[in-house]
Amino acid sequence: MSQVQRAKRYIGHVIDEAKKVVWPTRQQLMEHSIVVIGALLVTLVIVAGIDYVLAYFVKRAILGV
Repeated sequence: MSQVQRAKRYIGHVIDEAKKVVWPTRQQLMEHSIVVIGALLVTLVIVAGIDYVLAYFVKRAILGV
């Protein structure tokens, strides 16, 4: 089997698999997007809080401020 035939066969398989994909509805997409954005905001607040606390202690311990 030549490289060209293998490539054609591979592309054919890729197209067959792509046809099996089930795309979310607009409603599902919006709901999932809201969940992701919410999780991002919660993570942002947690990381910012940790950063603020660590910066405070570094300033006090190292700089004596």
